[in-house]
Amino acid sequence: MPVILSGNRTKNSVSAEDYPAFWISATTVINAEMDAESVRKRLISELLEAAGFGEATFRIEKEESGKPVLKTDLSESNTLHISFSHTKGLFIAGLCIDRRIGVDCELPERKVNERLRKRILSVQCGDTERGIQDLQLWTLKEAFLKMTGTGLRVAMNRVEISAPENSQWSYRAKINGEDTRADLLSFLYRNFRISVAVETG
Repeated sequence: MPVILSGNRTKNSVSAEDYPAFWISATTVINAEMDAESVRKRLISELLEAAGFGEATFRIEKEESGKPVLKTDLSESNTLHISFSHTKGLFIAGLCIDRRIGVDCELPERKVNERLRKRILSVQCGDTERGIQDLQLWTLKEAFLKMTGTGLRVAMNRVEISAPENSQWSYRAKINGEDTRADLLSFLYRNFRISVAVETG
């Protein structure tokens, strides 16, 4: 399966500051004999090749928070951040050089009830959040929390989503009262909702 989205190739006019180098790969065909680890390794190999590292030997290590980081024999000067997500019928991986990344995917038919939506909307909820479809808002916030390394240990209503001005990114996010910020994209791929969060430099 080829890389489905690349930050440094999405638009020719985008500067490196707007789009750090990142790549997203996905597979919708998961052989019953393949375990999740085999799928992860295959996607990482595809991402490393797309990022110009060829067939590098790699291992996955974890930061103190539990967030995975990729170590390779070819990249001593760069930190290769990775993130994974899966849902029924889709497994995705994201790779970003020198900035943390988070990815999330969901089936389009997953429902977010009103009670859950209230727990997702931030305290400072503005027009941007109110205008985002429920499942998209969920995946944006979960991708952001995966990027931070906290995952769902932090309540989604602490994450504020806004629309950036003069940017190629769809959204921006931050956690109330903290400096952790990210740029976010959200798109449909084969009817799956995918969201990507990349740490703001």
